[in-house]
Amino acid sequence: MTKHHFYLFLYFCLPLIYFFSLPIAVGDLAIWIAQGKEILTTQRLISNDSFSFLITKPLVYPILTCFIYAFLNSLGEILLVSFFHKIILFCILWLIYSNSISKLMTKWSLQKVLLYVFVFSGFSFYCVERPLMLALPLFILSYEFIENENTQTNKSFFKLVLLLIVWINIHGSWPLLIIMYLWKNTFLFLLINKTASHLILTLKRFFLLLMATTLNPFGYKIWSYVLETARLSRQRGFDEWDVTTLNTYFPTGFLFYVLLVALIFLVFYKCKNNLRTIFTSPFIFLLILGASGIRHVGFSF
Repeated sequence: MTKHHFYLFLYFCLPLIYFFSLPIAVGDLAIWIAQGKEILTTQRLISNDSFSFLITKPLVYPILTCFIYAFLNSLGEILLVSFFHKIILFCILWLIYSNSISKLMTKWSLQKVLLYVFVFSGFSFYCVERPLMLALPLFILSYEFIENENTQTNKSFFKLVLLLIVWINIHGSWPLLIIMYLWKNTFLFLLINKTASHLILTLKRFFLLLMATTLNPFGYKIWSYVLETARLSRQRGFDEWDVTTLNTYFPTGFLFYVLLVALIFLVFYKCKNNLRTIFTSPFIFLLILGASGIRHVGFSF
């Protein structure tokens, strides 16, 4: 085994070993399984969360995740659901490697592995038994599509629309796709491509994305539910919705600000002649989002 293969082995194995060592958390996961069971038992969509200890609110998403969890639980109970999450994590690692790392790294080194471990340590808050695990591959694919200049083609854009339709039936983090798309194209227009045709095309595609959000069992109501859920979650005072500080879920909060300082150094000392390209990236939006709450920090990493 060469040194390259050894480091590649560490890249895939370290996160999986870490994830397999965690206990199976059944809080939110148990609720989603119960909701899916009710859908399969009654063969009808449910419109209220009758299993959560929190204030019952209309449940307008995510039907697909509830169904997947209930189906897996019927085959192998909670262990199979947990193993499914491990498979999702492997897919996440492969997506990151195939779309980014393999293109950026021509040769592995110990320093690059340590950098990867640093980033994964900050991201690991999301490597738990939560429905967000199912949304993360969709997030990564969407980010890659939006960051890539080929999204200007109709074929790539409609792939983005398909990702949104799946995402909206998987998890409530789907507005990220629309905001990242707006961020990228707004700054492309303001800083680089100041043409009326580009603006009109962006507006048309934005309208198509909005229309695609209604392709779920509850239609347009999904918007009001997402906004209400975010508002109530902040009011409940859960730590994961608080503003990120250096001590928030240490070391995740600390690592987030190290990442922020590293980016500032990169922008002002390494990429002074390429500022426009950096600020058109939706990654800047993700950093701003990460500062607003520990729940969002994983997207930045």
